[in-house]
Amino acid sequence: MRRQPGAVSSQTPGHEQLAWSWATFNGSGTPALLDSRNISSITDTAAGIWTLNFTYGYRAATFAVGVCGLATGTTAATVAAASLSATGLTTGGMAIETANTSDTGIDSTIVSATAVGAL
Repeated sequence: MRRQPGAVSSQTPGHEQLAWSWATFNGSGTPALLDSRNISSITDTAAGIWTLNFTYGYRAATFAVGVCGLATGTTAATVAAASLSATGLTTGGMAIETANTSDTGIDSTIVSATAVGAL
């Protein structure tokens, strides 16, 4: 049986099969993956909002997520928050967002997100 790389075998006593998904991408203009694991594509939903689509889905939409955004150049001081979007989690992906101090969505130069949970 072929397991997803990095997964703990479901046959190991006391362990669920876990997956780690992560992506770093350019969030300005057309989003482009710079590097990733278990991410098949990015959907640009609106200014500062993206959906990361998983290659292998999670068992339930209850996995843990971490997000950070970085802006450079003229928008360097504008990223105030990076978090799950209102549409949040599904077993097939996660919606994330970056916003300024007025809680307005802004495209970040670099966005990184991770997800850990049971397959």
